[in-house]
Amino acid sequence: MNFNCKRNTKGSRVVVKKKKQKAFIKIEDAIKTLIRQKKAVNFSTVSKVAGVSRQQLYSQPFLKNKIETLREQQKASASHTELPQCPKCFSLNVIKNGHRPNGKQGFKCLNCSRQFIVKYEVRGYPLQVKECCLKLHSWGMSLRSIERATGVCHTTILTWVKQVNVSSA
Repeated sequence: MNFNCKRNTKGSRVVVKKKKQKAFIKIEDAIKTLIRQKKAVNFSTVSKVAGVSRQQLYSQPFLKNKIETLREQQKASASHTELPQCPKCFSLNVIKNGHRPNGKQGFKCLNCSRQFIVKYEVRGYPLQVKECCLKLHSWGMSLRSIERATGVCHTTILTWVKQVNVSSA
């Protein structure tokens, strides 16, 4: 007896093809998500977000080229970010130097060793609070009662009063 049996693999081929299509869509969505979130696009991050193996990314030439191209574009755009100028010596020979407790990026000048951040925040009370305290003082209210009413320290109010008197004299 000669048995000539062939396996029916048509159904399994369809299933494999659908799995590949789903994986491809997941990978494309992962790349779009990473770009939208402005995160690094590389094989590791794409595989984690898409839930596929890195080998699967490397094995598909279209995806491999796309990821490599995006990675190079991100590297190029990252190298174009300008470092600030030193506020002391105005040198451009500056490196990143950690983060401050407030979360801002710190920099260090390699010429004069000055450490600085790009933009300092103006500290103090808003102008409206200062004007209110000065108005209350001009109406004859004591410094301590203004402090109780506004929450501004009486010594701060006294400093403001002295500044106004010096500038008006």
